[in-house]
Amino acid sequence: MLFIAGATGFVGSHLLKALQKDAVEARCLVRTEEKARVVRALGFDAVTGDITNRESLKGKLKGIELVVHLVGIIQESSGITFNRVHVEGTENLINEALSAGVKNFFYQSALGADLNSPF
Repeated sequence: MLFIAGATGFVGSHLLKALQKDAVEARCLVRTEEKARVVRALGFDAVTGDITNRESLKGKLKGIELVVHLVGIIQESSGITFNRVHVEGTENLINEALSAGVKNFFYQSALGADLNSPF
């Protein structure tokens, strides 16, 4: 089963449509119950949590074969920094995946690649 973090974002929502057509099973991490209802209406499992809070991820990757990490921000806002989301959040998701025995991890950058960027 796939685990998708960022399933309700731009790329994630298009990924869900493609997976739905192929009847692929996926568990999606969402931050709100409202978003969980949207994901469930498409036929996918939804769990609430936040990659910036590792405790909220505990146990949610059990039985997962592949994590698809699509969470990202393109600008900072109050309390939501590049470091918090792109570094700490990614570390949390990777560490939880390792704890759960996940074999594969796919990460898509929201910012692109820049050798001069600290992110």
